[in-house]
Amino acid sequence: MILIMNYVEYDKNIMTIIKNKRFPPHGEFHFRIEENLLILYTIGPWNIESIIEMTENLPEIRNKINGIKWGVLAIITGQPLHTPDASKLASEILFKNNKNGLIASAMILDESNNPEFGKLHIANIYKKTGGLFEFFTDEIPAKNWLNDQLEDSSLDIKSCISV
Repeated sequence: MILIMNYVEYDKNIMTIIKNKRFPPHGEFHFRIEENLLILYTIGPWNIESIIEMTENLPEIRNKINGIKWGVLAIITGQPLHTPDASKLASEILFKNNKNGLIASAMILDESNNPEFGKLHIANIYKKTGGLFEFFTDEIPAKNWLNDQLEDSSLDIKSCISV
């Protein structure tokens, strides 16, 4: 899922995908910021066009996050499923975000159509990135966990690239 600024700059292959869009975006992404947390409200399923559209809208949102270390709280509804190409792109974006200050991601899938399947599917994406993630049933414990991860992080600030 989530999240790098101007992803197109990082991978020339994505330009080919953008130029050859075959389908309208499926899925929705809505963002808000709470200090150094990016709160993502999303409705699945998602195709690669929706992931690309999300990344195009992200730079100005990411710039509003307080601090170089940040976390994501994703509240997922609808069908928690990516097309194979969208899953691959989401993994690549997460991997790059981990290098750009993303410390941890918390996800709530209880209002999705199939939470248990969604957890397996999304965990497979996150496991490829080496990123820290956890599933929750409520926002308060999820935010508390994220804030604990950010506080405990031994992130080397010099290794972060301001985006």
